[in-house]
Amino acid sequence: MLVPAPPDHSNDGIHSIDFYTVDQYGNREVATPSCAVKIDTTPPRTSDDSPDEWSQRDVVLHLRTLDNLSPCVTRYRVDEGSWQTGHRLVIPAALDKSNDGIHVIEYYGTDAAGMTSLCPVCQEPSSTLYL
Repeated sequence: MLVPAPPDHSNDGIHSIDFYTVDQYGNREVATPSCAVKIDTTPPRTSDDSPDEWSQRDVVLHLRTLDNLSPCVTRYRVDEGSWQTGHRLVIPAALDKSNDGIHVIEYYGTDAAGMTSLCPVCQEPSSTLYL
């Protein structure tokens, strides 16, 4: 049996398939086993709450990845550093001003189906912070 996953997302969701066997004599299986098929063709959406103005204090940034059908994981990196997993990050405003300047935060979300939230134009969602 083929359960279609059209690109218009019209069949996304959990589908239950009930089945049984019949032998050559026409005897039907007593129990009716079933299985679930999960289809998710819609990528998650990831957003941030970064401020647009300069800051003199530590900046706390929250990332949010949403998907209608499955749990998500959010990954991010700051200033081309190593990728981290999480939803909250802090960009410190050092007293010695060594961290002053523009910081670029790149991030994306992945849902349980392996689909990622990528900016369609840049392919790397990002946000810019000013310290």
